[in-house]
Amino acid sequence: MRLSYYLSFLSLLAWNAASQDEWPVHDNGLNQVVQWDHYSYIINGQRLFVWSGEVSHYFPLNVYYWRIPVPELWIDVFQKVKAAGPADGDLDFETATRDFTKLFEIVKEVGLYVLFRPGPYVNAESNAGGFPGWLTTGAYGTLRNNDSRYTDAWTPFFSQISKIVSEHQVTNGGNVFIYQIENEYGNQWLDAEKKIPNPAGIEYMELLQASARENGIDVPLIHNNPNMRTKSWSKDYSDEGGNVDSYAFDHYPSCWSCDLSECTGTNGNVPDFTLYDYFTNFKQVSPTQPSFLAEFQGGSYNPWAGPAGGCVNNTGPDWVNVYYKHNIAEKATAINVYMVFGGTNWGTKSIFSPPWSL
Repeated sequence: MRLSYYLSFLSLLAWNAASQDEWPVHDNGLNQVVQWDHYSYIINGQRLFVWSGEVSHYFPLNVYYWRIPVPELWIDVFQKVKAAGPADGDLDFETATRDFTKLFEIVKEVGLYVLFRPGPYVNAESNAGGFPGWLTTGAYGTLRNNDSRYTDAWTPFFSQISKIVSEHQVTNGGNVFIYQIENEYGNQWLDAEKKIPNPAGIEYMELLQASARENGIDVPLIHNNPNMRTKSWSKDYSDEGGNVDSYAFDHYPSCWSCDLSECTGTNGNVPDFTLYDYFTNFKQVSPTQPSFLAEFQGGSYNPWAGPAGGCVNNTGPDWVNVYYKHNIAEKATAINVYMVFGGTNWGTKSIFSPPWSL
């Protein structure tokens, strides 16, 4: 399911009081405990996002109970089901794979630095960009800006993850040397060339920065612009609020997808091995800062109905030889390849959604 479709679908669940006349609340005439309307089911006056599963061998909820004919196991199964469901207000950075501090221990043992990118929006080619499902129901206002309802939602997560990461910064003997706030949020301007500011976006970035600093992050803050055109968050480009310590942007010169048609709106219909001018952008937007490609293409994902075997030639040896050398020629001295290892999204989760969701 494409992210745009997913978000559009979830937006239908948002409660709009002005639409009550247009979309009446129904019941079956026997009780008003269970109701429904255009947006969702309603139980005891509370809206319900249905996140269900059949009893099979794994995730039961609609119960074919005879497939697990041991009643003593049923509570274990249902506890696991409950743990898989979205919930607001609870954070879990301790159990199982959610204890990401082990990453820092391993990285230090191997001898690497860490560029940490916690979001709160991470994209990561995950549903809703890594946001938990409960955040996308409409109950938390307009997302990714200064809406106070959204601010109240991300603050506990971002505060706690910042506290944890702060203990592993290079300034504390650890390996984290850069901390990225948000991701692909080039919304500093209503018009980047004319430098017409976007107050809601600026205040959002300032809130994120303040939260990171208040919770112990003292390494440089960066941001990853979604392209060169946005020109956001650089102290060299403007003195508007929201600027981070170090500007960066991402680029996928071939296509982030094996379906090349998905990229024409961004890259255009360009021939293979088309090169791009990064130097001019860095010279204009961040001349006193490292020329940083915070995400540079290291592969392409294969979407539904994509070509058999993917598109390995897009980033094969010849491609790598041309583009990575070209980056250096364009004065890039910081390049983060996306991805070195892609892995798999298990279910609908991204790497950072479990702490939000559970």
